[in-house]
Amino acid sequence: MRGLHVIPCAPRAKTPATGHGVLDATVDRQVIERWWHYNPDYNVGVRTGRVSNIFVVDVDGVDAEAALRKLEAEHGVLPATVEVITARGRHIWFKYPGGTSIGNSVGKIATGVDARSDNAYVLVPPSVPPSGKRYCWSVDTANALAAPPNWLIARIVDTVRCDGATPSEWRRLATDGVAEGARNDSIAKLTGHLLRRYVDPRVALELMLTPGSHSNCSAPGTPPASGRRWQTKKSWRSSTLSPARNSNGARRPPVKDNIARLAEQEQDSSVEKRRKQADILIELAAAATLFHTAPDCDAFADITIDGHRETHRVRGQAFRRWLRHQYYKATKSGANADALQVAVETIAARATFEGEGREVHCRIAEHGGAIYLDIGDRAWCAIKITAGGWGIVADPPVRFARAPSMRPLPVRERGGSIELLRPLCNLTDSGFVLFVAVLLAGLRPNSN
Repeated sequence: MRGLHVIPCAPRAKTPATGHGVLDATVDRQVIERWWHYNPDYNVGVRTGRVSNIFVVDVDGVDAEAALRKLEAEHGVLPATVEVITARGRHIWFKYPGGTSIGNSVGKIATGVDARSDNAYVLVPPSVPPSGKRYCWSVDTANALAAPPNWLIARIVDTVRCDGATPSEWRRLATDGVAEGARNDSIAKLTGHLLRRYVDPRVALELMLTPGSHSNCSAPGTPPASGRRWQTKKSWRSSTLSPARNSNGARRPPVKDNIARLAEQEQDSSVEKRRKQADILIELAAAATLFHTAPDCDAFADITIDGHRETHRVRGQAFRRWLRHQYYKATKSGANADALQVAVETIAARATFEGEGREVHCRIAEHGGAIYLDIGDRAWCAIKITAGGWGIVADPPVRFARAPSMRPLPVRERGGSIELLRPLCNLTDSGFVLFVAVLLAGLRPNSN
């Protein structure tokens, strides 16, 4: 598949890592390579819609799968096409149909079955969502995009009506509640319905912020809780046109004042919470020794775990896990992804501009006339090799970085001899000497 517009997303998250979100998606290879050179742990997002010539059907969960099967039994089985196995279900990819505008939808195909199209995006393998379950390409489906069936397009397009839902559907939404996972979409629908009928935007906002107005969200088949319903037109009419008084008879502030106060409190609380979490995370990073490599200025940190030193990339998953754990130990709560991202980028900047420059090696390094070999064990020990022999050191003077695929070396034993290797090699004496020389050269950090 060519022509897919790519965007980086925060590690173990679905939020875009660029300033303009999905609008920054590109096919420019140099830009894409620069993004992932900056942070190899970024998740991979693909912009959907006409720009990438795809749209995606998101099947979220077992109930959604059953609903889709019911539609297939009625209209015909979906054609084999490219699919991605997600944390809770699957993404079904289709070619973007010519001559038709496919919009984004939530639950319009079926309950839990959404459409991702213009101005939207989806994660693709090998991305890891917040749940930790890595996305992967399905091997049981086709390896090329299929055209969507007419009934699927009609299901998406025909349900988008310019006049909105019928009056009975609005009453049902206000009294019966909404299915689990559809709250945001239902709030948006109801708000748009009010605004199209020239209800004061501030009144519509108050209705959405009214305690209990969001609470009528239940799992499919579960009746709404008593007394927790959407506020109806009658209730907002009486609350806005009649004098509003407290229990002691005093007049309450006007609606517009309440709306301004609620909106300001909501915004201030959210900003303060994110700011506070990020600041705490940055303060906790003081326990790490920050530095950077030269000349590429990759940010690293030395951290102490179980009494031994470990070296990790600041933007890597290991450092993020350590920082999350430090935050939990300090606050007994978890940090959200946005605060963690802000903190990590700030810590990386400090490592780049305030930390000293050091070399970071992979598996083998040379220092002070000795060669150090990273064992790869949990204690981060290394083997120090000199002309006089070798020994294990717990705190080597060099820094090693480890790839996720790196495994520990076998257990070392003293008293061996290189001659034990000779019977296994079909070589002459001079050939064996040359062979041993090549092996030893491989242990020289600067050998070519």
